[in-house]
Amino acid sequence: MSKRTFLAPYTVRIKLKKETDELKLQDAVNGKPLFQFLNEMFIRLKSDLHSENRINRTFKIEELYLDKEQKMLYGIVKTGEFGNRSELINTRSGIKEFEKERYHADVIPFYFFFYLPDDKNQGFAIFEKYGHSSPKTAFEDIIRSELKKVTESVTFSLNPLVPEKLIKRYLDKGKVTKVILRKKEIPADKFDSYTDANKGAKKIEGHVDMVFVAKRGTSFNLKKSLNSFLDNKKNRLIEIEEFVEDEVIVSVKIGEKTTRTVNLSKPELKMRAYIDITDDAEKQKDDSERLAYESVHFKAIELLNDILETMYLRGTYETIQQNQFPGNL
Repeated sequence: MSKRTFLAPYTVRIKLKKETDELKLQDAVNGKPLFQFLNEMFIRLKSDLHSENRINRTFKIEELYLDKEQKMLYGIVKTGEFGNRSELINTRSGIKEFEKERYHADVIPFYFFFYLPDDKNQGFAIFEKYGHSSPKTAFEDIIRSELKKVTESVTFSLNPLVPEKLIKRYLDKGKVTKVILRKKEIPADKFDSYTDANKGAKKIEGHVDMVFVAKRGTSFNLKKSLNSFLDNKKNRLIEIEEFVEDEVIVSVKIGEKTTRTVNLSKPELKMRAYIDITDDAEKQKDDSERLAYESVHFKAIELLNDILETMYLRGTYETIQQNQFPGNL
C-alpha cells in the first residue's frame, strides 16, 4: 500500500531566553531579519552536506528558492538517519546486494516552505509529511544549532499549528464524502488465523482501515458529530463494536473541484491535524508514489491562505500570491 502525503503546518517563533513575548522577525538574529539569516544558512547547506552526529541525522538542501517580495523560502531538502549497520537485499531474489555501514544514511527528499514577514513576530512553516516521515525535527535541530553559533540569547521554535477553526470552516463550507477509521496495528488475534504459523510466519506490520464512502453526489450528515468530536465532547466519531480506531481521517468536498482531507488524532485529547493532499495533487512522472513538488507547492500556499483567513489574520498578513516551482534561486 502506498504511503499517504500530508502537509503539516507550524508557527515559527523566536524569543529572548526567559522572555515570553516573541521578537519581531525583522531583527530577530542580532538585528538581522530571520528571513535573511535562514536564506544565508540554507545557501551554505545547499553546498555542503551537514551531518549531526548527536542525533545521527544528515541534512542537505537539494533545491532552494526564494520570493524576496513575499518573504518566502521553499525548496527540497534531503534528510535521513545513519548510525546502524544493515544489509540491503533484493526482495525479488533474496540476494544481498549491499552492506550498509554506520556512516551510510537513507535519505528521503521532502518539500519545505517558510513564510517569514519581517514586520511580524510570527512566521509560518509547512513541511511535506510522507507516511510517518517529516523533515520538521531536522530543520528545528539544525536551525537551533546554527543560531547558537551567532547568539546565545534567543530561542527558536516550530510549534504545531492546530487549525481547529480551519477544519470547522471546511466542515461548514463543504460536504463530508469519506470517513476512514484507522487502527495503526493489525490485530494479531484476528490475523493469525489466516497465516501459516507452522512455516514461521512473521508478524505483519501495517494498519487496518474501515472506510465509509458516500455515493457520488451525496454526503454524510456528520457535521454535528464532527464538531462534538473536535470539541472533546465526544470521544469517538463513529463507534464500531470490536474496532477501536487510533485515527480519524475525513474528506470534505468544497465546491465542485476542491477536496480537503484531514487526518485527526487526539493523543491525550490534544488534536493534531495534517492536511492529506495525496489525492489532490499531481504525481511525479518518474515516481508514481511521490507527489510532484510544483503541485505540493501550490497546495502549501493554498493551505497557508486558508489558515490566515481562518485565524482572522487578513489585513494583518498579506494574501500570499501563487508563484512558480521552481522559483528564483
